Amino acid sequence: MKRQEKTRDYVAKSLARGKTKRETMRLLKRYVAREIFAILIAIQTRHSTDGIAQIAA
Repeated sequence: MKRQEKTRDYVAKSLARGKTKRETMRLLKRYVAREIFAILIAIQTRHSTDGIAQIAA
């Protein structure tokens, strides 16, 4: 959080909107979880597609 400008800006805006630091951290965790989930699904899809291609060959 200290190094990434995008995150610092988000935290500043969230606190300015009246959110507590605890609420802001919860929202950041949810954002990170959504990003990681999307990456995991992409990896799973890629691997399952590769498996089907190998079986068909």
